Amino acid sequence: LLRYIYIICIFFSMIACSDKDEPLIGRWEMPVEMDGEKFSYVIELNSTERTYEPFNDLNGRKSYGFMNFSNLRRIYQYDIDSIASLGNGLFVVKTVDSNNQVFDPSLAISIDTLRLNADNRQLVYQSDWVFNYINPETVSTPKDSPEKNEPFGSTWKDKLLIIWGIIFLVIIYYLAKILLGYVLSTLLAGAIGAAAGGLILWLLMGGFDLDLPRWLIITIMSVTTVPMALFGLWSAILSTKDLAKAPLASRLAHEIMKENKKGGYIVDEYGNKSKIRKTERGILGEKYIETEDGKHYEGGWGSDEVRENE
Repeated sequence: LLRYIYIICIFFSMIACSDKDEPLIGRWEMPVEMDGEKFSYVIELNSTERTYEPFNDLNGRKSYGFMNFSNLRRIYQYDIDSIASLGNGLFVVKTVDSNNQVFDPSLAISIDTLRLNADNRQLVYQSDWVFNYINPETVSTPKDSPEKNEPFGSTWKDKLLIIWGIIFLVIIYYLAKILLGYVLSTLLAGAIGAAAGGLILWLLMGGFDLDLPRWLIITIMSVTTVPMALFGLWSAILSTKDLAKAPLASRLAHEIMKENKKGGYIVDEYGNKSKIRKTERGILGEKYIETEDGKHYEGGWGSDEVRENE
């Protein structure tokens, strides 16, 4: 069982690791100073859908956002026409440049990269322009697009968490059985040793009428009890595999849920008897009785009265 669970876990782990990065939604700014004037370059986008009115002509489409690198001398406004995740926080974007679109359409389209730092939420353009203090509230999202709250278990990460939870419970179950076996074996062997030590003391003090000092009594009991307890523990350790295979839960559930008692009768209000063929018990102690004539009865816990199930 553990082998199959591990295989399933590895499978889902591989799928979960292949998930794409989280979407880029927000506004990033980089402070710039030119000719004594301070301003900011801006990147604002929503990678999940086209929600921005483009500054350039995108053949009637809206854009995913924009990159504004305008300075005091010239306007540099780029519309983000497409964006894709490459994993590990790296995104590739296709932008349209308004300046080149007018004079040379072949140079209007360019491919750039954006990298999101998961630790400080910085966005790096190309390789050296660092944009800070993300502001998701400024994103232009449609009012008719409500936020979607996905239920637990609908994502691969939730499924992976469930699988790891099952594995954890299985491991705890087997460890509990093994530790219980160790404890019971140690106590049983120690009890046998203690009984042997008590028998020796009874023979010495009762049979031979010896007045033994306390330290000798403790020594005799220790010599007979401790080695036996250690022997019991060692025997249990050698039987770890058998302890793990012991059907503790299934046997306990079987004893609680079912008892195959034969014999006895069901007597109705008119004195008619029906021989009981099988009796089962539920978790709460309720009884389910089947008679030889094919009828079924149900009774509550602690009561001898039953009623027939139609």
